[in-house]
Amino acid sequence: MAARRRPAVRRTTRTRRRSAFDFPNVQLPPEVIRSLVGLTLLVLGIVTAIMLLLPAEQGTLTNWARTVVLPNFGSGRWLLPFFLLGAGALIEWRPLGSGWKTRLVAAFIAYAAFLGLLEFLPVRGGGRIGTFLADALSGMITRPGAFVALTAVLVGGILVVANARLAEFVGGLRRAAGGVGAAVTAPRPGNGSPDGSHPERAERMPAGLRRPDDGGGRRGDMPTAIPSEIPMSQTVVTGAGTAAGRPARTPLGGGPVHGTAQGFGLSSAPVDLLEAEDATRPIDRPWTLPPLDMLQPHLEKPVSRADHATNIRIIEEKLRSFDIPAEVIATNTGPVVTQYEVRPERHVKVSRIESLADDLAMALRARTIRIEAPIPGKDVVGIEIPNIQSEVVGLRKVVDDTGMLDTEGRLSFALGRDVSGKAYAVDLAKMPHLLVAGATGSGKSVSINALITSILMHAKPDEVRMILVDLKRVELAAYDKLPHLLQPVIVEAREAKAALNGAVRQMEERYKALASKTVRNVASYNANPDVRPEDRLPYIVIVIDELADLIMHEGRKVEDPIVKIAQKARAVGIHLVLATQRPSVNVVTGLIKANVPSRIAFAMASMIDSRTVLDAPGAEDLIGRGDMLFQPVDLPRPIRLQGVFVSDAEVTAVTGHWRDQAGGQTFYDESFLAFGDDDGNGATQFGWLAAVAEDDMVVEAAQLVTTLGKASTSMLQTKLKVGFSRASRLMDELERHGVIGPQDARNPAVPRIVYGRDNWLVGRGEDDPDD
Repeated sequence: MAARRRPAVRRTTRTRRRSAFDFPNVQLPPEVIRSLVGLTLLVLGIVTAIMLLLPAEQGTLTNWARTVVLPNFGSGRWLLPFFLLGAGALIEWRPLGSGWKTRLVAAFIAYAAFLGLLEFLPVRGGGRIGTFLADALSGMITRPGAFVALTAVLVGGILVVANARLAEFVGGLRRAAGGVGAAVTAPRPGNGSPDGSHPERAERMPAGLRRPDDGGGRRGDMPTAIPSEIPMSQTVVTGAGTAAGRPARTPLGGGPVHGTAQGFGLSSAPVDLLEAEDATRPIDRPWTLPPLDMLQPHLEKPVSRADHATNIRIIEEKLRSFDIPAEVIATNTGPVVTQYEVRPERHVKVSRIESLADDLAMALRARTIRIEAPIPGKDVVGIEIPNIQSEVVGLRKVVDDTGMLDTEGRLSFALGRDVSGKAYAVDLAKMPHLLVAGATGSGKSVSINALITSILMHAKPDEVRMILVDLKRVELAAYDKLPHLLQPVIVEAREAKAALNGAVRQMEERYKALASKTVRNVASYNANPDVRPEDRLPYIVIVIDELADLIMHEGRKVEDPIVKIAQKARAVGIHLVLATQRPSVNVVTGLIKANVPSRIAFAMASMIDSRTVLDAPGAEDLIGRGDMLFQPVDLPRPIRLQGVFVSDAEVTAVTGHWRDQAGGQTFYDESFLAFGDDDGNGATQFGWLAAVAEDDMVVEAAQLVTTLGKASTSMLQTKLKVGFSRASRLMDELERHGVIGPQDARNPAVPRIVYGRDNWLVGRGEDDPDD
């Protein structure tokens, strides 16, 4: 056994002695190798440029150029130094990740294809490389086929290098050509704005491709922000152009439109309000739309740009530390957050990246991050990091960018900008109802003000009517006494319940009107030539600010009409906007969620609240102050937006414009609440009785006898669980108000007759002389 151990020790000693004389195995990091390759290409590019620019007979370089470069590259040799310098700069400074080798090979192949294409010119100039490729392909697929094949290889190589699709590449060429044309035809500095700048040119540039100025007037080196190619929702509106000139349109009442065409929607002739003093309906008055200059032009301050190169390196290294090979291919800088588009390798599960949200937030030192995995319509994962400073999104700029005022819909409103800076405006009629939820101070009330102000900017009182419910008494007080309102701003829960029941009754009446004309929706009804202008139906928008307070006071008495309106009112032009700061299942019930498909979630306190509103987490990662997730009815995932900001001065200016035209007159519909407590089935149709009754159970007793069709004292005792004396007083009071008939003196045991609506003494109290 000992003899066997000795050779093993000797062999080990010999092996160790031999390894002491081996050279060390040097392993360089991939970043260093890439940098060395880029440096080599840069040096070759500079040397090649010097070699081609030196005059003949100057030495070895010119001889090498004459004997090697000129025969092999031909006329394409003048592009060779620029090609080498560009490839070296791309590899050295652009964050290409692990795919730089493939892009470098694709660049060389594209250059070789370019040399082959030079052989098809009248003067052949592709050198030996181009001649070899052109002749070889011409012998196989004819000369025209060789031209097409080389062109395809050239374009394909460019697409691989640019990491873009063909449509994106062609779109970039078009935008570049448009920018050059605009630069050529633009006026010289001094002819535009006072400082020589041209803001109109910047507005025409796509929002996702604009970079904020870094203070020094120079552009950054990071990847160009590419707008996310998500599937577009049908609720998003796009106008025909900017809002500088607002097109003429026909109001619901027909006739000429005062306040359209040129300028900012002002009529060419002044409106004589004295002629409209006797007008009792909105359709009887000439109205002018508010001018656009009532909205303040908020100056969009440059967003403080983070060090994108550092963030990209941190993201890639952090993912690599968890064995997730990935590269950042683009950045989208928005008003509040910056989105980094990360493309993982094919074998990586997306859920692994989602689970690293906290680790990435710690590595990036971000207060919170949100991971969108994957971005709809793309093969990348979005990592959203808050900017150092947030940008205020003004209403006027969003209105200009979206062309919202040029659309035919009267219920479109400005929503905000996404993570790439693209402006969004949506149509409430296509939602068709909206639920807005968020914690206190998250921007919910500002969003409601932006919605109402947007509608007031391009809808007249004969086109859109509103019912505003503000149980907090201060949020919507600025809109009181507007000509658009069907009722004053409602601040009591009981009045809100009556208004909702009245809306249900109005919905039923509208359905009867649509059935009489055999049409399916309010737009077809208003376009019917058989409908008189005064009979056309305006849209009705019901805004409830703080649904939780209303549910807490009235419970199912308001939930039932809300659900009925949400289920059936879309076709007749009645739309709901529900806002709450307590998105619990007791407030946002299953019936409400099932019938209100479009939702906006602001910053939430917990994931449970986010799931209650959006049926998915995500809102708990928002940073507040207008940061929202918009979930339209026709998209599977929400869109992150920064909501528009509407100041009190803008709201006062727009509402003051409409009040001045109304001259202090309101156009409230008094019949709207005449039977406002009616739910359509006669269950709560005695709202008038509650105001004149002595006993608070009279309304409940009237509902009971009307439902059963008979009335007796013993029945009230049994059903209402009251004593004989109170039941007798209830019977006497019902008889006094005409709900039931008198007692039969010959047979008191016979139940009394229950009268119908025509016999009720509505509004007559105990002291009525006719009683």
